[in-house]
Amino acid sequence: LPRFSPWRPLRRGSAIGRLVGGNLTTIGMLLGTPWAPRFQSGFFPGSRSLLLWEEWNEEPCDIHQRIVHLRTAGIFDRISGMIVGKFVRCENRSYRTSLTARQTVAEAVAGYRFPVLTDVDFGHIPAMLTLPIGARAYLRAHTGTIDILDRAVS
Repeated sequence: LPRFSPWRPLRRGSAIGRLVGGNLTTIGMLLGTPWAPRFQSGFFPGSRSLLLWEEWNEEPCDIHQRIVHLRTAGIFDRISGMIVGKFVRCENRSYRTSLTARQTVAEAVAGYRFPVLTDVDFGHIPAMLTLPIGARAYLRAHTGTIDILDRAVS
């Protein structure tokens, strides 16, 4: 995929999985409902998904709560990697924490080994990529690359 700006690895490594995700707040609200994303690809037994998410206009402490919600719901045990979009207007405004949004992600994924790539060009930004939800992708966080393995349209 082309890059409009630098993508930054938070944790090096590579992973293959089905792209599943969207807006972090929305994903969290859908957990436990019939409309929640399915975090297992179904292509073969034991396969995992690549969780992609973005957030807009939320403070780092709120992002931390939402991502910890995914972790405690067991989502991190069912993914092979994480792709995080740009944080737009996600700075500290109330000063409830001194961490940045990116630091809250690092704290939330501590103890897991999957690769994490941040600052990817999707979400609430003018120059954004359209990522095909449900397609298999190959994430290489250490080189900052994502290859889409399936045809997204026919």
